[in-house]
Amino acid sequence: MTIVTCLFCILICLFIVVPWGSWALCLMLPAGILHGIGYPTMLTAYSKTVTSDEQGWGMGFATSTFTIAASIISFLGGQLSASVRPSAPFKLAILSGLLAIFAIMYGWSPYENKQSEI
Repeated sequence: MTIVTCLFCILICLFIVVPWGSWALCLMLPAGILHGIGYPTMLTAYSKTVTSDEQGWGMGFATSTFTIAASIISFLGGQLSASVRPSAPFKLAILSGLLAIFAIMYGWSPYENKQSEI
């Protein structure tokens, strides 16, 4: 997850500084692939932190939390783009990615609290 998030942040940084639209568009393909790898991996790791009896609740909570966060970020991105500058949502994405890397490295261990299944 750390590698995927770092690569994603690097692609967003490149997206901001690339002056040609076609190159910026080409950067979105690997970004989409990284999202396609990272999101299911995060859900799988999150799923392994609960027992099979808690899977429905745990995954429902994870999906709803992701949906709420995505809608808030979409709203903030539009507001930032309109009121600050067009690159502001991408800078917010980079900041969020750095916070995610920090959380992954220092505060989250997906296998630490798993209860044994009987």
